[in-house]
Amino acid sequence: MRLLRSIYLKEQGQVLILSAFIILVFAIFSIVPILNFMGTGIVTTKNTGLHAQEIYAAEAGVYDSIWKIIVIMPGVPMWQSDPPLQYLIAGGVDSKSVNVTLTKIDPDIYRIHSVATSPQTNHQSTIDSDIKIGALGGLDLSEFTKYSMTSLGTITTKPSNFIYGDVWIEHSENYTGVPPSGDMVIAPVTGWPTGTLLETYYSYLVNKSFPYSDSIIDISNPALTGPLYAHGEPNGNYTLTGAGTLTGTIYVDGNLYLNHAADVNLDGKAIFVTGSLTTSPQASVNGPGAIIALGDISFSPQVTPNYLFVMSVNGSVNFQPQGDFVGALSACVNINLQPNATVTWQDPGFGTLDLPGMYNHIKSIETWTIR
Repeated sequence: MRLLRSIYLKEQGQVLILSAFIILVFAIFSIVPILNFMGTGIVTTKNTGLHAQEIYAAEAGVYDSIWKIIVIMPGVPMWQSDPPLQYLIAGGVDSKSVNVTLTKIDPDIYRIHSVATSPQTNHQSTIDSDIKIGALGGLDLSEFTKYSMTSLGTITTKPSNFIYGDVWIEHSENYTGVPPSGDMVIAPVTGWPTGTLLETYYSYLVNKSFPYSDSIIDISNPALTGPLYAHGEPNGNYTLTGAGTLTGTIYVDGNLYLNHAADVNLDGKAIFVTGSLTTSPQASVNGPGAIIALGDISFSPQVTPNYLFVMSVNGSVNFQPQGDFVGALSACVNINLQPNATVTWQDPGFGTLDLPGMYNHIKSIETWTIR
């Protein structure tokens, strides 16, 4: 019995040793595939992360190109026959090189091809996007920025005035006073905007769902530097005061007065008024920027020689700034220059003014393909 028990225990021990051996062999043969699988997973995760980073970099290239389309940067094709704009984003994006090609494929559509490349792996991600542009109702004020003065009615100047630039007026007899240094363009003034079109355009740039109804607009408060829609003041009379730089359009549904404490840096933005606009001689207005009113404008602030576009859509401009005025004046009824006033025309350049026609407007993103 003891012998049988001894043999049984011996066999049992051998079974345990054999089992351990089998497990060891199994482990040896399976550890390599397991490690390989784990390694593949790590590499796949890493490559997915890199691919995502490249996609983000390619997206940055698309948005950079969209900005160039909006502000009409030099080199942006204006017509289908124009050569594509090809460029490399300086410095790259997140350590990825980004090459962009911008092509005008249709009168209203730009095609953007943005390729981001990882310098470590040379792996690339590509985004192709078609961007549709279009003016709002065909509104375009850029033609009026090409002249020192434009009037549907009359222009009245004094011998002490100086006008440097071209003048556009419908009839020669409607211009009186000192002649301009440039050409007198005698022709019908075309493309004159309506109040409705301008209200539509500037409504697009502010949030009319949250009107500002206080009669005082103090732009020393950053919250009031724009975009701002002033509406609801019982008498429709607003006063702009304080020193500040505009961060968006100020749209005033009513009349606006820039008081003695107003010190406005337009910074390319616009003040649009549905009524009349008057400035104190002690107020300061610094360009570039635009001031547009549907009613009369009495313009007499302190100015610096930075481009300003001043337009009365349905009324007159009474002009007596304090300082050297650079820019353009437009009025429906009359432009009246007070003694010693000077108007010096200068090309504003594309994208410097918040005016319809000075920017492209993105209507929609038609396609967005990632590869």
